[in-house]
Amino acid sequence: MPCPVYRKIGGHSFPWVYSGPIGAIITPQFMGVTHEPGLPFASSLCGACGEVCPVKIDIPKVLLELRGEVRKSEAREGLNRIEKLAFRVFAWVMTHPRIYEMAGRMAAAMAPAGDGKWIRSVPPPMSVGH
Repeated sequence: MPCPVYRKIGGHSFPWVYSGPIGAIITPQFMGVTHEPGLPFASSLCGACGEVCPVKIDIPKVLLELRGEVRKSEAREGLNRIEKLAFRVFAWVMTHPRIYEMAGRMAAAMAPAGDGKWIRSVPPPMSVGH
């Protein structure tokens, strides 16, 4: 059974000579990972492409390696800085329970109520014991 992504969208959305999963690994290697950085991500990694490959290329493994190269390339170019910062802040908040609790209370207190008024207290169970 061929790749479900390729089966649904066909080969016309792949921007180079080779289409489908094999094109997703050949194109970045010929043109560089920055040429079409989305290609290695155009797969569900279900393994169907590797199963039907006549020369037994482990296509999902190669796609994962290319995804890593794309991410390294993006990091070198400074892309996704805001996203990375947001995830770092989120991870820090999630590992500090008191900060997490305080942030939740602040967000709840600042959220506007449905009638245009501001919420002044946090309903149970979040207010229990505080």
